[in-house]
Amino acid sequence: MSATGPHHATHQAIDAVWRIESPRLIAGLTRLVRDIARAEDLAQDALVAALEQWPATGIPDNPGAWLMATAKHRAIDHLRRSDVDWPQLVAKFPEAAAIPTNVASSVLSQIKYEGYITRQDKEIARMSTLETKLIPPTLDYASVGGLRNEAKQKLTRFTPRSLGQALRISGITPADVTVLAIHLERR
Repeated sequence: MSATGPHHATHQAIDAVWRIESPRLIAGLTRLVRDIARAEDLAQDALVAALEQWPATGIPDNPGAWLMATAKHRAIDHLRRSDVDWPQLVAKFPEAAAIPTNVASSVLSQIKYEGYITRQDKEIARMSTLETKLIPPTLDYASVGGLRNEAKQKLTRFTPRSLGQALRISGITPADVTVLAIHLERR
């Protein structure tokens, strides 16, 4: 692409935004993480993200806020991956000593395990949905195309009332339940 193409113009705009926003960004991050080198690293990570995303998505309405939010997400990701414990955080942020230990422990757990918790919440929601999808008691499992023979036998033997109940039968796979759900929707 030529030096006058749309990506070049976007990169020039990003450079201009960076010149304006970087001092404020680094200062805000330094107040947050109490480490200027770490703040500069987070700001640079945000700039790299902008260089990767903005040519495709366009420059956001508030680029400074976008850069700060991206840098804060990177800081939280760093905390999630690190083995930081409460005494280390108190040493770095003395004002955190005023936070009760049980609250601090809860916050650290939420940050570190947020991804797992979110995944479990989605699984719970999916299972709740499966519990509401009822299977007619007269369904002939042998007529369900695509269902494994073992699944047909077990479902006929146990006659579950819902897709959720079917999934809890030993030997029934999520793929079996998906095939069964598609069959029920087509009926």
